[in-house]
This record gives sequence, structure tokens and C-alpha cells, in this order.
Amino acid sequence: MEINSYLTRFSCMLMLMFGGLFIIRYVKTGDLYLDQLLVFGAGFVLFIGSLIWKRKHQQQGNRKAC
Repeated sequence: MEINSYLTRFSCMLMLMFGGLFIIRYVKTGDLYLDQLLVFGAGFVLFIGSLIWKRKHQQQGNRKAC
């Protein structure tokens, strides 16, 4: 379960850094930077995947406890 917490933190870090830079540069110049948008999307996919993984393992843990 420790890997899942690292994956969640890493994905949040990617989304905050590259999403923040994307917003700042969009407001400042009005240009859309595809590289930053793609990394933000990858971080979002990792975040959703880690949440699904966490929920799946919690349900399996509840079944084993019963």
C-alpha cells in the first residue's frame, strides 16, 4: 500500500507543477503549451488510477477480514 501513496503524491505533484505553469503561461501570454498540458493529463490519469487501485485493495482487504 506504500507504493500507492507515493503514486498519489507523485501524480499530485505533476498536476500542481505543470498545471500551475500551464495556467500562469496561458494567462501571461495567451498561448497553449501542449507539453505542459500532456504532463498534467498524465498526472491526472495516474491520480485516477491510484484512487481506483486504493479502492480495489480496500475492498479486497474487507473481504479477507470477514
